[in-house]
Amino acid sequence: MHKILRIVFGMLKNNEKFNPEKDRANSEKMLKDIKPTKVLSNKLRRYQKLDLSAPISNRQTKKRKEQEKSQNEITSFNAGSIPHSSDSKN
Repeated sequence: MHKILRIVFGMLKNNEKFNPEKDRANSEKMLKDIKPTKVLSNKLRRYQKLDLSAPISNRQTKKRKEQEKSQNEITSFNAGSIPHSSDSKN
């Protein structure tokens, strides 16, 4: 949608008909102007490892506590359902 709006705005501003060659040239020019370091750093930031010592919001703290609680319930349930060799008598 953003691309269409840019094209229409350019057509109205310059009072021209749509020219696909001009659109391709503008797209290529825009790609050349992007700094590769900025794009790369954004991708690296997206895939950072989880840092538990990083500051987090109160909402995120609550979610993590609920998730930890639910995991503990699952673990305790599974551990309680396994028969121990000392409990069973032959």
